[in-house]
Amino acid sequence: MTFQLINLKVSNREKVLFDVPFSGEMKREKLLSTVIIGINGSGKSYLLTIITEVFRALENLKKGREYSLRYDRYNIEYLLNNSIYKISIKKKLIDVVANNKTLTSFEQLELPSNILAVSFMVNDKFVFKQTNAKSDEFYEYFGIRRTSNATWINTISKKLSETFIENTNKQFIKKLKQILKFLNFDSKISLVFEPTRKTLFTRTLTVKQINARLKKIKQSDDLTVSTIRKITSKQINDLCTFVNKTAKNRTREMLGDKVGLKYLIQFENNESSLGQDYDYLKLLMDLEYIEPPRIYLYKYDEEFDFDYAS
Repeated sequence: MTFQLINLKVSNREKVLFDVPFSGEMKREKLLSTVIIGINGSGKSYLLTIITEVFRALENLKKGREYSLRYDRYNIEYLLNNSIYKISIKKKLIDVVANNKTLTSFEQLELPSNILAVSFMVNDKFVFKQTNAKSDEFYEYFGIRRTSNATWINTISKKLSETFIENTNKQFIKKLKQILKFLNFDSKISLVFEPTRKTLFTRTLTVKQINARLKKIKQSDDLTVSTIRKITSKQINDLCTFVNKTAKNRTREMLGDKVGLKYLIQFENNESSLGQDYDYLKLLMDLEYIEPPRIYLYKYDEEFDFDYAS
């Protein structure tokens, strides 16, 4: 089997995210290796992740399974067994052309026999797959993570946010600014806290509701039970005040049909209300009212999710 990726273009909301020509030659006698070179944060790892996601979606499509893709439009072109495939995906409307002829059935689509995701980074963004999972899927993950992307990102995001709060001394901020500058990032980050239910910051939260939530968690096998047992009546009352009053004066962020809280940390002046709010936010996380924060980095004032940064 001879496979050669020729071109990949990814767009979202009329913005081109990737437009990458991989090879000029159409056919080669020998195996082809592609080297992706770029500065920190330019999207090298993310490009590889997108490629695996596209081919996994095509495989699911061919087998009549559900599939999902995060962006609006994909155009991919590749050579396989002397046939050139051009695939256009626009909001799940898919057009497949093989050797300039439109395929009438997705079952006719040829795909690579295997896709192997190999990584030695603890925060790679490839889709995690259990090694003992029984599946006929052609994708395999051979990284060093042993948990899913979501579990890993939630853990590291929570630890990072705690680090920002606990280390507000000038030396720490100076080092952090040096790291961001070296990586060509702006000297600021944002933390966004998403509620688990969409009415948390739009309706009144009562002591009765919190006590009911406490009781439910205490009866479960949740690992946070030991922390939950230490919550006092004063903390519950203060938490109600924070959600019902203080949070109304914080920056809101629309997250689909939910309203979250957004904290911008400017390292040039180190001004943020996150420090004074974090005990309440941490308590809301323990009570499963909000998710661990999403971290956003900035480059040339453009915001991008930490999830996609290696």
